[in-house]
Amino acid sequence: MDQVVRTRRVRTYDFRRPDKISKEHLRSLEVMFNHFVRLATTFLVSQFRTGVQVTVRSVEPMTFGEFLDGVEPLNTLAIGRLEPLPGKFTLSLEQTLVLPMVEYLLGGGGFASVAPRGITEIELGVIERVLRGLTLNLEEPFRPTAAVVPSLESVETNVLFVQFLAPGEIVVTATLDVTLGPHEGKLTFCLPYMLLEPILPRLTLYQRSPTDMAPAGSARWDLLPVPVDVVCELGAAQLPLRDLAALKPGDVVPLRRRLTQPLPLLLEGREKFRGRAVRVGNRVAYLVETVEGGEQA
Repeated sequence: MDQVVRTRRVRTYDFRRPDKISKEHLRSLEVMFNHFVRLATTFLVSQFRTGVQVTVRSVEPMTFGEFLDGVEPLNTLAIGRLEPLPGKFTLSLEQTLVLPMVEYLLGGGGFASVAPRGITEIELGVIERVLRGLTLNLEEPFRPTAAVVPSLESVETNVLFVQFLAPGEIVVTATLDVTLGPHEGKLTFCLPYMLLEPILPRLTLYQRSPTDMAPAGSARWDLLPVPVDVVCELGAAQLPLRDLAALKPGDVVPLRRRLTQPLPLLLEGREKFRGRAVRVGNRVAYLVETVEGGEQA
């Protein structure tokens, strides 16, 4: 007899990196940052008065050490907080965007040389204004999960000054592609697990598509249930007062309505629908056939 050889799929598992962030959480965070890029695009256009496009490239978990290894030496980094969430987050902006941004803000046309060089103290102060504005735009995307107050603590040009976590700590990085006029580069957020842990149960609120999200600046209304009187009018009859007073269970009262006539359905005393009575199992129900104005339901 031929022996059946069963092969098992082997999946590599790193015990140093437990699966703390599920795929559902990552999808929710991606929707959250899609909301953020719309706000960030509006902010950057108002600052630089030129064509700006921001898109989400990836949202993925990794260790803090892997994030730092991917930071280019000349990137500008910022450290911020999202009070009252614990911990800090890091924002990394590539140098190919930093120098053009500085020139735009100082009145130039954005054609600064992108030759690798460090930025000066004056340029660092200018770019801090941009990073602070981007950080403030995190408030609205986080609102469905937590009422946060974003703030920027410091802006650094040396990656050694942003090592506030152990290299093995789990983080989630959201990498955004930014096009600023003719210049392109990446903007990366690094969110530690300790910061995200309190809001993980509420991230399911972001399972909707980005088009379902309310636009920036729109009002939010939380409506409570409102009781509404719904009455189906089966018919009407006129009875002498003595006959009405003499009614008892089992009596039949003729109604001035044919069986083939539609029955009106009244909302708060106003006729809104017309239909007929039907039976669903052991219950009597109302089948809506037309709405006010004669439209077919």
